[in-house]
Amino acid sequence: MSQPPSPPTPPGVWATPTTGQHPTGGHQQHAVLPQTGVQRGSSLPLWLAGGALLVALVALAVAVVALLVPFGAGGFGGDPSDFAGGYGEYDGTVPGAVVGQQLSGDRIAYAVVDSLLLDGAEVEPGGVQCQTVLRLDEGSAADCHGTVDGDEEWSGWIEFYGAPGEFTLYLD
Repeated sequence: MSQPPSPPTPPGVWATPTTGQHPTGGHQQHAVLPQTGVQRGSSLPLWLAGGALLVALVALAVAVVALLVPFGAGGFGGDPSDFAGGYGEYDGTVPGAVVGQQLSGDRIAYAVVDSLLLDGAEVEPGGVQCQTVLRLDEGSAADCHGTVDGDEEWSGWIEFYGAPGEFTLYLD
């Protein structure tokens, strides 16, 4: 005996093209999802999106650095009088300093000039004067002043700490 004819397949319903029936032999119908226009593999590759993000972050970092460098942020830019509105700290060492002995202002000034030059300031020899420390101990201090870059007057004080001759210069 033959099977009755299959009912026509409604639009949007999946069936095998040859029999009009579900592949398992029954007459089950499954809805077909409409195409959205996006096909598999057509999205932006992940490596390309990550690369674009990396380029944007690098551009942002360059812009921030370009804005901060003229202001001497982070130790860039050399003039100590420009650093943080005229304030700053510079470390150095007076070579050959001995704890418990006198340390001349000229030797201190020479070490201060070295510290300022390392930071990029233009300091003439003799352009810095410091007080003599009568007895060098941890916590000893001396006042200093001078001319930087030919015309910028500054003053500050140094404090000795740690190993003999190690100091921090504090600018006013």
